[in-house]
Amino acid sequence: MPFVEVDTNLPASRVPPGLEKRLCAATAAILGKPEDRVNVTVRPGLAMAVNGSPEPCAQLLISSIAVVGTAEENRAHSARFFEFLTKELDLGQDRCVGARRGWGPRSHPRAPPKVGGKAVLS
Repeated sequence: MPFVEVDTNLPASRVPPGLEKRLCAATAAILGKPEDRVNVTVRPGLAMAVNGSPEPCAQLLISSIAVVGTAEENRAHSARFFEFLTKELDLGQDRCVGARRGWGPRSHPRAPPKVGGKAVLS
């Protein structure tokens, strides 16, 4: 059951209506999970800085049981998620960051490298 969280400093008025539903469908397609098992939260209007800048940005966190795959799979997933978010939120690719956490048998030993206690998607 994937949990997907998007934090952004964009005001709610700049977040496209229905983003959570489209992200739910995209997550299901990207991770190969049933859409009715995907949970998405979008939090707009936060005080945030990415790469030291408060310019418009977004942060993606994906947590899932037994979905974390090989480094190659994670790079492919990451590219698809960031393509989706940068298009939907009209952000530059350097304005999105992400992390992925997994639990269960597939989260080790093939888990991606960790930075600050979180597995890095890209």
